[in-house]
Amino acid sequence: MKFLFLGICLSIALLGDNVFAQKHKIEISKQFFVNKPDHYHDLLYNLNEKRVKRQSDQENSEFIKELANLALKSLKSHSDYGHKLIQVEQVGNVSRILLENKIKVSACRFNSLNQKKDLDMHPEKNVTWDDFFVCDVCEFTIKKSDNKYKVVEVGCVLHDSRTYRYARQPSPLGGYQPIDVDNENIKKLAQFSLDSITQQTMSKRSLGLIRVVSAKSQVVAGINYKIDLIVCEKDSTKKNKDIVMDHKNCRSCDITIWEQSWLNNKNVTKVACTKPSELESFSNVAATKRKRDIHEDTMVGSKINLDLNDNKVKDIVDYALSSVDQQEGSGVSHILSKIINASKQIVAGILYNIELEICENSTSQVDGKKCRICNVNVWEQTWLNTKNTSKINCNSPYRINVVESNLNKLNKQNYDAEERFELKKDFENFINTHSKIYSSLEEKNRRFRIYAANMKKIKLLQNHEQGTAIYGATQFADLTKNEFQEKYLGLNPSSAKNKILPMAEIPHDIAIPTEFDWRDHSVVTPVKNQGSCGSCWAFSAIANIEGQNALKSGKLLSLSEQELIDCDAMDNGCGGGLMTQAFEAIENLGGLETESAYPYEGHEDRKGCQLNKSKLKVSISKAVNVSTDEGDIAKFLVAHGPLSVGVNANAMQFYMGGVSHPIHALCSPKSLDHGVAIIGYGIHKTKYTHKNLPYWLIKNSWGPGWGEQGYYLLYRGDGSCGVNQMVSSAIIE
Repeated sequence: MKFLFLGICLSIALLGDNVFAQKHKIEISKQFFVNKPDHYHDLLYNLNEKRVKRQSDQENSEFIKELANLALKSLKSHSDYGHKLIQVEQVGNVSRILLENKIKVSACRFNSLNQKKDLDMHPEKNVTWDDFFVCDVCEFTIKKSDNKYKVVEVGCVLHDSRTYRYARQPSPLGGYQPIDVDNENIKKLAQFSLDSITQQTMSKRSLGLIRVVSAKSQVVAGINYKIDLIVCEKDSTKKNKDIVMDHKNCRSCDITIWEQSWLNNKNVTKVACTKPSELESFSNVAATKRKRDIHEDTMVGSKINLDLNDNKVKDIVDYALSSVDQQEGSGVSHILSKIINASKQIVAGILYNIELEICENSTSQVDGKKCRICNVNVWEQTWLNTKNTSKINCNSPYRINVVESNLNKLNKQNYDAEERFELKKDFENFINTHSKIYSSLEEKNRRFRIYAANMKKIKLLQNHEQGTAIYGATQFADLTKNEFQEKYLGLNPSSAKNKILPMAEIPHDIAIPTEFDWRDHSVVTPVKNQGSCGSCWAFSAIANIEGQNALKSGKLLSLSEQELIDCDAMDNGCGGGLMTQAFEAIENLGGLETESAYPYEGHEDRKGCQLNKSKLKVSISKAVNVSTDEGDIAKFLVAHGPLSVGVNANAMQFYMGGVSHPIHALCSPKSLDHGVAIIGYGIHKTKYTHKNLPYWLIKNSWGPGWGEQGYYLLYRGDGSCGVNQMVSSAIIE
């Protein structure tokens, strides 16, 4: 488990009645203090070497204590990471109403449980920043209401981590990281969200952005952005252009935006806004904004012209095309010739007006087709996840005889008819090959768009391939990265429970062969299929134990992954897990049943764990982590059997065969998301260049129809796709 240094700067702005306070300064020696939840008073003030330089009375000191205590309690609810308080560095100036006060606090995450125990027993030990890495700066705003102080805002930004020394271990994957609210991309995303906020709140007037309060990001299949912002309704009655907001109708909104930059796509997935009455202080703040900080005013309810190349427009156009096909009902589908115009209007949702030229999709040539101009209205309500066609008007068909100019326009808009036609033919072949069934025409069109985007990704992988791998339309080619990860991966480093396994002893005195395959020694079961369950971690752990047991007992047994999915309380079943935790769970359970006794279902059993201890066949005594040195990994593999490993599966989604060697930029060794098993290694000699390509022979769990009969050949020697970063094995004694 990798841990995070969190240096926190709490800036407290006081808003409320007159409070007189003079300057204080609290200096505290650098000393470690264990965090006791809900006892921040003890954390801040029961310090061994506290020195207070007072220039005021006891009342002011108590006032500082109250604010500091409140801010730190609030930190517990706002922080995404568990952390321990190390020191209070300084309390800044306390002055009159509306002036700032600053409290600097340092808090850290441990690098190991052993470190925690050591520091718990010896609090006098010094802790240096070298033990931790990555710094965040958080700002809290506190106001006084009804004689009580409360936190009304919190914002965090990522500090320049280059000013700190990095520990050897990275932070846990999957968590949110704070971002500077002044980041240009955050500002653009905040503006992008305004339409969705308008729809969700059913505001009769358009909204303008006042400010971004806080922002953070999470790496998923793309990036999730969580942004807290303040918006106000625009007041079209105001003639003074310096004041375009109705500050009596403001909202504080918490939004989530999912962005996939390689698809040039982003969507607002969550909008939650408070009522204006809950924002007592925000309208006053908003009223002081200058004209250049305010979004330009527009006519309420008017149509807004849209960029014809925008992905949202393309999405609405595809929906409009499917609606025209359904209305025609003649069995003749249509293809897009060009988009003429697109606009939107804020109603109870968004009403899109699309004017487009469409042609019958009867031949592969555009010339000579029957075409016509259609005007289509699409009403979208994102909070209900619905789209409906409210109007379709098409003129009489005509034939296109000259298409060159149109095709030039189509090329500019990525709507080349020929290319699109060929892509659709390929997509139909893909559907037939993999027996795909879609619930509706709209869903089929959506899958086609995903398929088309994946073909671009495949081209990118192929163009930068350093080995001999072939990438193409596998059975996963109509899935988004998020869907693929959710259904067919499942390695979850962020779920680690912090137990550190001992390191394996590498047999340095053995000579290993040039090539080795444990399948030749009857210790590898046939390739299995995890289905659409994120249980790769279980298949990886079981493959390792099947090999260990075969070497120990001389008998190859197929063991139960379903037992782990149902009974392993440390991991998350189809929601992901870790092989090292699976090993510990197997020890606690007492062992494993066979596949036939506890068969695989591909989902968590609704009845819970169905373990029958009388049927346990294989038990393990412990587990170890193996070296990150690939030479040592090969030695341990030959000496001890197949190994559990974690990899980045970015290239695996489209892998069809050959030695895969993607560039690191396309398969980061830091982003492990799939559990597999190394069962051997070899060297491939290229046919024409006679280049030697060393590779790992990896057993996957997507069935024998994937890759090289269910196996993955991944380049060996440079840590490709992180294959050397998470290597472990159970031990049977």
